Amino acid sequence: METEREREPKGTLLNGLAENQFHAYAHLCLIYKIIHDLSSPPLRQIIHTIDLPSTSAPSQTDKVMEEQQPARCARSEPNIVLKQEPLDPERVLARYPSDPAKWDQIDDRTREYFALNNPCQNIGDFSASQRKYGDINRSLTKEHFFRKKLNGETLSRKWLVYSPSTGTVFCYCCKLFSIRDNQFVTGFNDWKNCANRLHEHENSMDHRTAVLSLSSLGNKNARRDSNIVQQHESERAYWLNILKRIVATIQFLSSRGLPFRGDDELVGSPHNGNFLGCLELISRFDPLLSEHLARYGNKGRGHTSYLSSTVCDEFIQLMAKKVLHAIVKEVKDGKYFSIIVDSTPDITHVDQLALVIRYVLKKSGEPVERFLEFIPLHGHTAEHMEETLKSELKELDIDLMDCRGQSYDNASNMAGKYSGLQARIKNKNPNADFIPCSAHSLNLVGACAAECCLEAISFFGFIQNLYNFFSASTRRWEILTAHLTKCERGLTLKSLSSTRSSARADATKALRFGYKAIQDALNEIKVDHGTPRAAQYEASQLITVMETLETAVMTVLWDELLRRINFTSKALQEVQIDVCTVPILHSSLIEYMGQARNDFDVYEAEAKTLTATEGYKADSQRRRVKKVMFGESAGPEVRRSGREAFLIDTHYEDFTAEFCQFISMVKDEESVMAMYKKLLELGLRDAFPNVDICLRMYLTLPIANCSGERSFSLLKRVKTYRRATVTEKKLNAFALLAIENGFTTSLDFEDIIEDFTASKLRRKHL
Repeated sequence: METEREREPKGTLLNGLAENQFHAYAHLCLIYKIIHDLSSPPLRQIIHTIDLPSTSAPSQTDKVMEEQQPARCARSEPNIVLKQEPLDPERVLARYPSDPAKWDQIDDRTREYFALNNPCQNIGDFSASQRKYGDINRSLTKEHFFRKKLNGETLSRKWLVYSPSTGTVFCYCCKLFSIRDNQFVTGFNDWKNCANRLHEHENSMDHRTAVLSLSSLGNKNARRDSNIVQQHESERAYWLNILKRIVATIQFLSSRGLPFRGDDELVGSPHNGNFLGCLELISRFDPLLSEHLARYGNKGRGHTSYLSSTVCDEFIQLMAKKVLHAIVKEVKDGKYFSIIVDSTPDITHVDQLALVIRYVLKKSGEPVERFLEFIPLHGHTAEHMEETLKSELKELDIDLMDCRGQSYDNASNMAGKYSGLQARIKNKNPNADFIPCSAHSLNLVGACAAECCLEAISFFGFIQNLYNFFSASTRRWEILTAHLTKCERGLTLKSLSSTRSSARADATKALRFGYKAIQDALNEIKVDHGTPRAAQYEASQLITVMETLETAVMTVLWDELLRRINFTSKALQEVQIDVCTVPILHSSLIEYMGQARNDFDVYEAEAKTLTATEGYKADSQRRRVKKVMFGESAGPEVRRSGREAFLIDTHYEDFTAEFCQFISMVKDEESVMAMYKKLLELGLRDAFPNVDICLRMYLTLPIANCSGERSFSLLKRVKTYRRATVTEKKLNAFALLAIENGFTTSLDFEDIIEDFTASKLRRKHL
């Protein structure tokens, strides 16, 4: 039979409740607020139709929950134990500080955390709590944290928490759950009447209600909604584990600069891109992810799966932001830095300025160069680039006055002495010394050296013609490859480059050590009846050039010279190199070049082993005798042998002078980097602070802007023809994660899930 209470209107349900029953109802309302994200209609019905709890029989609430629970748990969960990773103490302390005065935002998650984890009472130094009462100083004492009962027993006041920042005490239970403010919610510091106020507060009804609320929330197993809470936490753990797998996949792809999206976003499609493809691969060995893809994949818009490209882009931006913050933090820790910039047009003809920063790591003492971002340029004037650079550094909160070095290429708008970018930066900061890119300069010298005489121009033209001849036909290239495979070095012909001397070094190396094999390949093509007549004639012409002693000597000579130049150039491109090492490398290269002038006999002897010709072409040519006219005072013509003519025409005294301009007068036999590392290892930075600063500034100075040029390689891979419309923000995120992959792979990105959750209202409670 329906009781009177059941017939009573729901709005007047509380009229007959006792005081303790009212508090029980308030507790359930609080619990309902905590789990409001579930948005459960049955739960609202439970709250509105709730009856008094009974110890003898199940309550109406329990019956409704038992009826409704199967409906919410209809989907089957995979039989997997979701392991919760341990929380980072620093992250937890930042989110939930031990000082109650710093609890600026008290939400449901904060209440639940402190219900399960009692805050630190901060018992110790109470100096900030001192107050003056006339001539007497009073402060908080340890005795205030204990309560003495009438029977002599002593109890700890675990609810009392001291705030070191304000010098007051709080009742953390009331601060979390009290609906009315009191002295122990806002901060109590009346030490003269402290004992009485503590006794009054702990016996007040508001305090006891707050303690009961805290206890109810903390004791999850005893709560009436424990099943719902457990289901809520299980679902939250499920989505967090899915997001961890998604973040790990994004971390893997971005660190390698791989594309994410394909032609579609369908799970199971062979054209869905690397992101979904990697998730499908992982799901073959991960039952949780496999179940997720089967249940939520291909659901379309309006269904939460966190597999869409939009969610992927959000995580990429969050990860790039964290990497950038980590780099900026290292820059600020090192204080002094240098800037390296270079620009190149992308596929959409937008000039992209790469900003790279060089600084010394505080712990290891090693100089590093970090990529920061690409900046689209709308002008090439030094003034425009200066304003762009200053605004970007200001946005990153990096002080330009701490800059101690600049390194650009030799363009006039960058390296101009009076109005270039380096001069403008130096006007703002006189300590920002400019160092031209040593690798660029040496590369230009190597390229110019290849055009120092007609014989050198003719020789490198022959190498390019040789490459063009074989690469013009797959049949000819197959014949060449078949002969070159007999060499132990695995050689292949290389094309020349108008700017990179290293390309010439690779080309001369292939010609020198594959000389016989290339001749055999040309001879085979010459007599091959399946080859066109024009190609046969061209092959015979190339054979004629290769059979001359001059070509063989030039091959050996230039291979030796360019190989040494290439070695020095690569050494100058190393990040760890310092200013002291550059003149040493230049001096060594000049000394080697001078020695090479005296070793011509050695080169000539090796050249004769490459070709059957023993003499120079000039020796076999007919000499033209000039007739001396009557009355002419000219003496007899000076005749030179082919060897002498070759030496005179190919060796210029200016060759050494081309390198002398890169020599610095500063010479130091000690390694500055080793000296600084020793200073750090011995812990003498405080003993020699000025030495520490000087060495850091010295190691910060850039030698080359090669790091900026390296970033262009990734720019060409990221911004391709099919991805020409990628936004600048997305481009920078991709580039930063791929170029600085050391940060991408080493940083812990689990905390970005919290940032992802807080950025907007999510369909799933995370």
